[in-house]
Amino acid sequence: MTLADLSSIASMISGLAVLVSLVYLGLQTRQNIRHTRGLIQRGRADLTVENTRSWADGLMACVAGAPDVTEKDLMRFSLMTRAAFLYWEDGYLQNRQGLLTGEAFESFEAQIRANLPVPGIRAAWNLHRRSFSSGLQKYIDGIIAQTPAVSMVSRSDAWKAAVAEVNSAAPA
Repeated sequence: MTLADLSSIASMISGLAVLVSLVYLGLQTRQNIRHTRGLIQRGRADLTVENTRSWADGLMACVAGAPDVTEKDLMRFSLMTRAAFLYWEDGYLQNRQGLLTGEAFESFEAQIRANLPVPGIRAAWNLHRRSFSSGLQKYIDGIIAQTPAVSMVSRSDAWKAAVAEVNSAAPA
């Protein structure tokens, strides 16, 4: 075996090692993307739970858009909606960067669409919107344009209607 033959064999082994390294790198990158998306989804779920707990503190008059709320409740509501809008901005930006896609983005957008018909949320958006990017403003304003405002239905009336619907679908 000549030196040229050994050089050719070493070159082939080297090329094979590079190929194996690239395949491994590709697998690691794919795994890292999955892991990152999982962390993002977990973070979004944690923020949703935290935000839901805050709303449960009883600011329904503000949510309904009642004109006679206390200054303290209005301040709390303003801060809570600002936090919600920051959460919306985060999801919007993650989607634009390709990090929040598919069903995760559909769920995120459904949450926004469920909140925007509510008078207090719309009023809060009108107060806070100028502090967000023009892209987010256009996105949220577009959803508002497609979503009619509603008056608040009492939770007990909504609950009774939901229970009645379930009971009517149950076998006799």
